[in-house]
Amino acid sequence: MKMNNSFYLCGFMGVGKTTILNNIKQQTKYTCIDLDENIENKYGQIDNIFVEKGEIFFREIEEKEFFVNQNKFNLISLGGGAIENDNIFENLLKSNQTIYLSLNFEILWERIKNSNRPLVSTGREILESRYKNRIKRYEMMEYKISNENLKDTTSKVLEIMENQNA
Repeated sequence: MKMNNSFYLCGFMGVGKTTILNNIKQQTKYTCIDLDENIENKYGQIDNIFVEKGEIFFREIEEKEFFVNQNKFNLISLGGGAIENDNIFENLLKSNQTIYLSLNFEILWERIKNSNRPLVSTGREILESRYKNRIKRYEMMEYKISNENLKDTTSKVLEIMENQNA
């Protein structure tokens, strides 16, 4: 199946974007890319980029890679903070092919609190504040799926992709 535009998986860190993307990659012939993984392959570990060059530098790379890979893949998983970039955000809204994976912050925090993700080290309160700031933009995405069950979520994402391109 040939698609004209990419679908985008959005959501806060720890929601399961990469896992869902990998499930779809394994179950279908869709072309998929994890933008964070792509950045790491080109530039090194994201946590090292944050430490050595800062978040602003990382966000510049993220924007560049977003536009380089846009519409080259059936499904693109975005980093949790990509939505804060106005250029990326406006493009996502125009695409009408965005899938927001949602979970409440308590569940997300339990998943990520012991990880080496760069922003986790800022602490729970700051991270929860970022979550609350991002949620307004996440809620504007075309589709919303609560990712409480990976198998069900994978099926729902596939259903959206297939129905849009039938």
